Amino acid sequence: MAYIEVKHLIKTYETEEGIRNEALKDINFTVEEGEFISIMGESGSGKSTLLNMLACLDFPTGGTITINKRQLENIQDDEATEFRRRHIGFIFQNFNLLNIFDNKDNILMPVVISDENVKDYYKRLKELSKIVGMGEELNKYPYELSGGQCQRIAIARALIMNPDLILADEPTGQLDSKTSNRILDLLATINEENKTILMVTHSPNAASYANRVLFIKDGVIFNQISRGTDSKDEFLNKIIMAQATL
Repeated sequence: MAYIEVKHLIKTYETEEGIRNEALKDINFTVEEGEFISIMGESGSGKSTLLNMLACLDFPTGGTITINKRQLENIQDDEATEFRRRHIGFIFQNFNLLNIFDNKDNILMPVVISDENVKDYYKRLKELSKIVGMGEELNKYPYELSGGQCQRIAIARALIMNPDLILADEPTGQLDSKTSNRILDLLATINEENKTILMVTHSPNAASYANRVLFIKDGVIFNQISRGTDSKDEFLNKIIMAQATL
């Protein structure tokens, strides 16, 4: 059984005027454990909606989502919160760090929310600070950091509970190209530790770091391509060509 199975996923929103909007119409795909998947598509195609449902931040109108043999489409709110805390790390485009806390406390926030003993995670914090290259900045505050440094702190926060699955929504969307590549190199390194990653992105360069790219158009998966034995540059060219057909 695949690590993630999505079958006939549908998401419909209804406005106050009674107008129905199908954000996702019939989404079907599987993800193996340890894969790095990029999700691409135009604005409004349903990329972030899909990611939010995988994160139990939103729930489908129809269809099924199974992550690590756990079905999520009808999960209760308290169970969804617990599942998300234990199994999912979410990386936001705008970092979502709290300026009233120093970077160390921002990273440890999921531990506090989960009512775990913070002291039990100090070793993990030290390990992560080395992985993301932010040891000297832990006692500073987010407003004292650059965008790239903030995203590194946000990645450490996403990893602090040692989740199985990393979901990233445009993690390089606010960063320059040089800083973006550093963040993507970091995600690739994390993926090598058998962490499963799904990343929404508009950037073909960012997508080329993945093993496979899913293209969403008008609420359905329009196409998908795999990297296989291609180099990063060869895969990037394939992505650009495939994107031109959207």
